[in-house]
Amino acid sequence: MSNLTGNRWTKIGLWCLVSLVLAYIGARLWLGDWGRAAPLSARPAAPFSHVIVIMMENHGTKSLTSNPNTPYIDHLMATYGFDPVYHGVTHPSLPNYLAMISGSTQNQHTDYPTSSFHALTLISQLNRRHLSWEGVMQSIPHPNYRGQWYPAPLSQQNALSAPSTALYAKKHNPFAFFTTISAQTLQDHTVTLRQFKTQLKKGQIPRFVWITPNLCHDMHGQPDSAQAACPVNNNNRLERLGDSFLAEWVPAIMRSSAWYGNAVIFIVWDEANAPSGITSVPQYLAAAPGSPRILGISVGGGIVPLIVISRQNKQHQVVSIDCNHYCVLKTIENGWKLGYLGMAQSPAIPTLVPLVPGR
Repeated sequence: MSNLTGNRWTKIGLWCLVSLVLAYIGARLWLGDWGRAAPLSARPAAPFSHVIVIMMENHGTKSLTSNPNTPYIDHLMATYGFDPVYHGVTHPSLPNYLAMISGSTQNQHTDYPTSSFHALTLISQLNRRHLSWEGVMQSIPHPNYRGQWYPAPLSQQNALSAPSTALYAKKHNPFAFFTTISAQTLQDHTVTLRQFKTQLKKGQIPRFVWITPNLCHDMHGQPDSAQAACPVNNNNRLERLGDSFLAEWVPAIMRSSAWYGNAVIFIVWDEANAPSGITSVPQYLAAAPGSPRILGISVGGGIVPLIVISRQNKQHQVVSIDCNHYCVLKTIENGWKLGYLGMAQSPAIPTLVPLVPGR
C-alpha cells in the first residue's frame, strides 16, 4: 500500500471515529436525564366504554408535522389530544408491539416472526374481567391464518423476511406471539377489516379493538421490487396511503353508534424513521422511561406521534408527557382496573390523564 493510499484510509478511519464519538455524545445528551421532563404520577382514568388502538409504522413526529402528504394527520394533531414528546419503546417494530400488550419487549431485539413468548398480556386481563376484545388485521386472509406473510407464494409464506407482495405481516400482529393466547382464542378474536366495517355499521364492536393496517396503509411499505404496490423507498406514497387510511376509518368509528360514553381512540406509530445520517441518530434512539439499555445508553424508539381522540374530552389538548407505549397499556389497565403488567407497574410510567378523562 502506498503512503498516499495509507494516509487516505487513515483519514477515513479518523473521520469515522470522530463521527461515532459525536454520535455517542449526542445520544447521551438526547437520551440521558438532562433536560427530560419529569414523568407525571399515575392518576386514575375514568372507565372506558370502548378503546380502539390503531398502530401505524416507522414515522417520527418531526417527519409528519406540517407534511403536505399527511393533511388528515395534521388535522388530528391540531384538533384532539396530542403528545409531542411521546416515544416508541425501542427498535425494531416487533418489540414495540409486544411492549404495548404485555408491558415488556420480552427481550426481543429483532423482527423475526418465528418467536413466541409465554407471558401474561392485556388479553389475559381482559378475559379475566370478561371484557370483549378483538384484533383487526387488514389483509389477513382469514382469522385462523398462521403464516408469517400474505399474500405471498406458498414457499414464502413462512419466510423470515417479507416477500415483495406481502401486505399482512405477522410481526405486526402481537397476539400471535403469545402462548398464553390459545390458537382457538386467537381465531375467535381475529377479524378482517371488512368484518370490522360490518360491526361498525351495526354499532356492535368489542370493548377493546386493536387495528393493524396492512404494509401499504401503516406507512411501513413492501420490499423494493417491481412487484411491490407500495415500495418502502417511495415514502411520499406511503405517507399519503397512511393518511388516507386514517381519514377513512377514524370518522367511520366516530360516526358509529358504538362511539358513546367514554370511548377513546389511540393512534400511535411504533417507532421513528431509520436515521439518514449521524445527526439524526439521537432522534432515532430518543428514549422515555422503560426503554432497554445497551452499553449504558437507553435505546428508545424515537419521538413518534400519539394522537388521543376522546369522546368526552372534545377540546384540543397538547400535553407533553414523557411517555411511550407502556403508558398506553397502563392507561387502559387503569381505566378498567385490571392491574398492571411489566413496566406498567413502575411509578416512572405515567398514565395518559389528562388526555383521557380522569376518574
